[in-house]
Amino acid sequence: MIKPFGVFVLGMHRSGTSTITHALQILGADLGPRLIAPATDNPDGFFENIDVVSINDALLDELGHAWDDFRPLPEGWLDSDAAARARALIVELYSSTFSQKPLWAIKDPRLCLTFPLWRQVFEGLGAAFGALLMVRDPIAIADSLRRRNGIGTNLSNALWLAYTRASCEASVGLASAVLYLDEFNQNSRSIFDALRKLADGYVAFERYEGKSEIEQRLDYLRRAPMEGRLSPRWNEYIHKKLSAGHLKREDLLELTEIVAENLDAHALVSECSAYLVRERSHALHDVRALLGALQSLQQEHEKVTAWASGLDAALIEANAATASWRSKHDGTIRSNMELKSRLEQALHDSSLNFTAARTLEERETELLQRYNRIIGSHSWKITKPLRFARRASSVLLKGDVTAIWTELTRRQVRKTQGALLRQHIFRKISNYANSRQNVAALNQLLVTRASVKVRPAVVLTGESCIAFDLSLVTYNSAKWLDRYFQSLIVCGYPLERIYIHVVDNGSNDDTLNRLREIQTSLHGLFGAFEVVVEANRGFGAGHDVNFRRCTTNFVLVSNVDLEFTQGSLSRLLAHARADEEEKFAAWEMCQAPYEHPKHYDPVSWATNWQAYACVLIRKVAYEQVGGFDKRIFMYCEDVELSYRFRSFGWYLMYCPDCVVIHHAYDSQKNLFKPMQFFLGTLGAGYVRMRYGTARDRLAGVFLHAWLVLRREQPLKDSRRALATNFIKLLRDAPHFLRGKGKSMAAFPFRGFDFEITRTGADLALFPTRQSDVLVSIITRTYSTPNRGILLRQAGMSICNQRHGNIEWIVVQDGGEDLKPIVDEISLLHPDLKVRFVSDDKLGRSHAGNVGLSVATGEYCMFLDDDDLLYADHCEVLVNCLMRDSSVSAAYALAFEVPTDISDGRIVEGDYISHSGHAQKWDYSVLQKYNFIPIQTILFRRKLFLERGGFNVALDQLEDWNLWLRYGYQNNFKFVRKTTSLYRIPLSEEKKAARQQLLHAAYEAAKADADEAIRALSGM
Repeated sequence: MIKPFGVFVLGMHRSGTSTITHALQILGADLGPRLIAPATDNPDGFFENIDVVSINDALLDELGHAWDDFRPLPEGWLDSDAAARARALIVELYSSTFSQKPLWAIKDPRLCLTFPLWRQVFEGLGAAFGALLMVRDPIAIADSLRRRNGIGTNLSNALWLAYTRASCEASVGLASAVLYLDEFNQNSRSIFDALRKLADGYVAFERYEGKSEIEQRLDYLRRAPMEGRLSPRWNEYIHKKLSAGHLKREDLLELTEIVAENLDAHALVSECSAYLVRERSHALHDVRALLGALQSLQQEHEKVTAWASGLDAALIEANAATASWRSKHDGTIRSNMELKSRLEQALHDSSLNFTAARTLEERETELLQRYNRIIGSHSWKITKPLRFARRASSVLLKGDVTAIWTELTRRQVRKTQGALLRQHIFRKISNYANSRQNVAALNQLLVTRASVKVRPAVVLTGESCIAFDLSLVTYNSAKWLDRYFQSLIVCGYPLERIYIHVVDNGSNDDTLNRLREIQTSLHGLFGAFEVVVEANRGFGAGHDVNFRRCTTNFVLVSNVDLEFTQGSLSRLLAHARADEEEKFAAWEMCQAPYEHPKHYDPVSWATNWQAYACVLIRKVAYEQVGGFDKRIFMYCEDVELSYRFRSFGWYLMYCPDCVVIHHAYDSQKNLFKPMQFFLGTLGAGYVRMRYGTARDRLAGVFLHAWLVLRREQPLKDSRRALATNFIKLLRDAPHFLRGKGKSMAAFPFRGFDFEITRTGADLALFPTRQSDVLVSIITRTYSTPNRGILLRQAGMSICNQRHGNIEWIVVQDGGEDLKPIVDEISLLHPDLKVRFVSDDKLGRSHAGNVGLSVATGEYCMFLDDDDLLYADHCEVLVNCLMRDSSVSAAYALAFEVPTDISDGRIVEGDYISHSGHAQKWDYSVLQKYNFIPIQTILFRRKLFLERGGFNVALDQLEDWNLWLRYGYQNNFKFVRKTTSLYRIPLSEEKKAARQQLLHAAYEAAKADADEAIRALSGM
C-alpha cells in the first residue's frame, strides 16, 4: 500500500517554483482548495495555498521581516510568540487540508525562510515529506524581479543568497532533491528523476510515465531557457554537474559562493536605498488611495445607513399594516365590498368616458371630412382671389375652418407629448431596472479564458470513474420515476459508484410507493439507495437534507422529470476531474430539447449563474458557502446559490456537451406557470437584496410595487398575491442583506431576470452525430499585437462545438508567426482536423479564397479571428441544411460585442442584439443592406465551386458582396437562435471610423454584385 507523502517546494521568488508545483499537481499532488488567483505577472497561476502564504506573511511581519529582506531571521525566533501562533495555524491547516491526502504539495518562496518551523511541526505530527529545492540562474531571476518589482541585480542576488542558504540549512537530514529550471525546460521528464529520489517508496510516479496526455501537459509548462549566465564559473560548474547527473543539495552551497563573488557591496547599498525610497513612495500612494477609498466607503455607508433606516421604518409600517389587517378581517371584507361598489362605479364612469371619447373621435372625423371637402371644392379654388373680399360674408365658414385647425393641432400636440413622455418614462424605468454590474459581470467571465488549455478528450470509464452522490427531491413525481431510473441505468456510468439519496416532500400521489418498489427492484445495483420522507419545506431545503448525508466529493443535484443521454454523466465527471486547480464549484448539464437561453462564455464555458435542473456541485464549496437558503421555497434558489458561490470566489461552468432530456417543457404551448411567476418574482427580489447594490435593491422594491399596481394582471386574484409578496420582500430584507461572501464578483440584474439571454429558447435541439457531414471553418488572420490571443480564443470556441466532424483552416495574410498557436490547439485537440496556410500579403479577401480552395467539407463557413461561436452553432445550422436539400445556406443570429484589447487584456461592453438581423430570407431586403454577419452563415461548398469566392478588389463589405452572389435565385434559411458573437471597436472614435469605411465601400460592393448577377442571368 502506498503511504501518504508530501512535497515542500523551496526556492527563491521567480525561480520556477510555480511551474514545478503545477507539474506536481498534474502528477496528482493536492494543493488544497484555496489557491491564489492568477495575475498578470503569473497568468498560468501561482499554485500557492492562500492559508500557507497568510501564515508565512503574518509570521515574517511579527518578526519584523519581509520577503524582500535578505537579513537572517532573529536568533531564537522559533521560540517566539509569533512562532507559537503560526505553529497552531500550521497544525490546523495540516489536519483540515493535507492529512488525508495520498500526495500533497506546499509551495511558497517564503518557506525558504520559515521552513524550520514547518519542518518541526510536520515531523511532530508524524507526516512523511521531503523538500524539492528549485534553482534558477540568478541573472534570470534578477531580470524578472526588475520588471515586476523594480529590484536591482545586486539586491536580487543578495536575496537569492539568503533564500538558498536558508533552504539548504533547513533541509539538512531530510529527504531532498534539487531541480534546475533549465533542466526541466529542456526535458520535462527530469521531474520524474527528482521525485524518485525524493519520494521513492511513497509515490508510484512511474504510473504517469509514458502516458501521452500527461507528457503533453508537462511539455506545455516548458519555457525557453535564458541565454545569459551569472559568470563563466557558474556556467562551467552547472554544465559539469548536469553532465554527471543531477544537482545535489551540497552543490547549492558551492553555487552560493559563486554568487557571493559577484556581489558589489557599494552597488548593493545604492540599490537598497533606491528600492526603499521607491517602496516608501508606493506605500504613501497606497495610503492616500486607501484613505480615499475609506472616505468613499464612509459616504456609501452613510447612504446605506440612511436607506436601511428608511427600510426599517417601512418594515415597521408594513408589520403594523399586517397586524391591523389580521385584527380587522371583518372590516376588510366590508372595505372590499365598498371597493367593489366603487370599482363598478368607476367602470360605469369609464364607460361614459369611453362613449365621450368615441363621440369626440367621431366629431374629429366629421370636422376633418368637412375641412377636406371645403379645401377640395371647385368653389374654394375659383374664389381664391376673392377670398379676402368675401371674408365678411363667410364668417361661418371661417369659424368652421378655424375650429377644425385648432382642435386638430391641440390633439396632435397632446398625442405627441404623451407618446414622448411615455417613451422617456419607460426608458428610465428600464435603465433603472438593469444593474450597473451587468457589463462588469460579463467581463469577469473573460478571466477564466486564460486557464483553458484542453477539454477532456475522452469520457471516464471503468476504474477512472469518480464516485458521486445523487440528490433527488420528489413531490407528486410518480409519472417520471421509471423513465428517470431507466435512463440512469443505461447511460453508461458504473452504478456502484453512484450513491442515491431521495427526499420526498410529502407527496400525496403514488410517488413514495413507487420509490420503495424501485428501491427494492434495484437493490445492490447502486452504491447506496436511501429514501426519507420530510415535510415540504421547498426544493433547496430538501436537497440540503440530502447533502448532510452525502459522503463523496461531488453531489449531482437533479430533477426527476428528465432523462440522461448516453455518456452524459461520464463527460460531466470528466469536466470535474479536469478542474485540477479546484476553481469551479459546480457544472451544469445542458437541457434538451429546449436549451436554457442564458449566456455563457464560448471559450471557457464559465457562466454567471446556473439552472439547477441537473447540476454537479463540489461538496466542499457547498459547505463553505452554507448551502441553499431556506427562505427561498422554490424558484431562484439556484440563482441565489450560484451568486453565493461566486461571492466566495468560485467559478461556475455550463457543459453544453453533457445533455439531459428535460420533460418540463416538452410542449412550448401555454408556458405560463402561476407558481413560477409568483415565486420567481419574489425570489428575484430576494437575490437583488443580497447581491445588488443599493441602487439595485431600490429598483427591486420599485419593480415589485409596479407588479402590484399595474393595470393588467396575469390572473384574477394575482394582485393580492403580489401584494403579499411585496410585504414578504420587505419583511425578509434584513435576512437577505447578510450572507454574501467577500469576493469582488459582479452580479447581473436585468429587470426580473439576471444574465443576458440568447434568442431561440423555443428552438428544439437535434444533436448531430460525430460521423455526420464534415464542416470546414475558415479563419482569416494577420499579424498584429494581441492577435494571437484572439486567434487562440476563436480556435477554442471551434474545439467546443457539439458537432464533432470539423476541419479548421487558418489562413494568415502575410507571414506565419501565428502558426505556433494553431499547432498548440491541434496538439491539444487531436480530433480536430487543422490546417495552417501562410499566404502572401494580398488582403483578407484573397486569404478567404485560399481557405475555400483548400477546404474539403461539404459545408463551409467563415470565423474571423476575433469572433466566437457558441457550442451549438455548427449543430444548429448543419441540422437545418440536412433537413432540407433545397436550402443552399442557413444563417442564425449573433451578439455584437464592443471590444477593446490592449496589452493582452480584453475589455468588452454590453452585448447587443440587432433587430435588423432577425430577418427572414428575402433577397430584395439583402440587396438593400447586409443582415447576415459573416460568421453566422453556413453554406454548401458547391456555391463556391459554381460562383467563385470573394472579390479580391474589395476590402470592406466583401461578405455582403458574396452573399448577394450566392443568394441570387437560391434559397437561404433563417434560424432564429443566437449562436455566435462578433466584435466592433469599443471606442466611439474607432467605431465611427469603421462605419465610414463601410459606407464608402457600399456602392462599389453593390455595383460589383449587380454586374456578377447580370452575368449569371445571361443579361
